[in-house]
Amino acid sequence: MEEHAAPVNTENVLLYHKVKYDEYLQLRATTSATKTTQPQPKTSAPKQSSLEASFTRSVPYEKKSRKWRDITNAVTYHIAKDMVPIATVEKEGFKTLLKTIDPRYELPNRKYFASEALPQMYIEESVSLFTLYRDSQLLSAIMTTQKI
Repeated sequence: MEEHAAPVNTENVLLYHKVKYDEYLQLRATTSATKTTQPQPKTSAPKQSSLEASFTRSVPYEKKSRKWRDITNAVTYHIAKDMVPIATVEKEGFKTLLKTIDPRYELPNRKYFASEALPQMYIEESVSLFTLYRDSQLLSAIMTTQKI
């Protein structure tokens, strides 16, 4: 024999919600009692940064700043040492990588690396190698004349 469900009316709905609410209060009381017995780690509220600090974090580095030059030199070194195409600086993944590392850094375009950064690095490395070679030749000449 089938049991018939109680007719749905406002009184039954209110009774149902009252029962469920009482169950909720009991469950809440038991869980809050167990929570209070366990020591909670004390966390300090995050401090709000000053307006000046917030703006400073969003302003890009000046092109002549030390930080901008250091990052640009590192990108130039990466292009030269790893022999990656200069067009790498225009790739979305590379731009995202640099923005993730330092959001204030604005990556120069491909033309800058091709016409300024890489030629400058070439000149600096050439001078360095020439100086090293010259010093080794001088050392060699000194050693042969002294007959050690």
